[in-house]
Amino acid sequence: MDRARHGIEFFGMSHRATGNTFTHFVQQVRIHRACQLLMQSDHFVSQICYEVGFNNIANFNRRFLEIKGLTPSQFRQQADKRFGSNTSAASGQAATAMATPYAIQRS
Repeated sequence: MDRARHGIEFFGMSHRATGNTFTHFVQQVRIHRACQLLMQSDHFVSQICYEVGFNNIANFNRRFLEIKGLTPSQFRQQADKRFGSNTSAASGQAATAMATPYAIQRS
């Protein structure tokens, strides 16, 4: 019980500090991983959706657009234009910077 209380206190403090809920934080981490996969693989968007932990493609697309300002397909196209082929090892490091989520966002 003590552990649970500390977990709740931690998330309450982090919510006050960042303005984000735990759910929003998890979504940002998942979208960040999806960006990496979109840039470094040729997997279908739907496959990436499930791989990063979303259970619904419509919700994945909605959250991706909300967080990144682009759909997953638009993001991949933009990354390909900026960094070349999405399977290129050289583009992987540079492209990761583009995918980095804004971890602390104040509302």
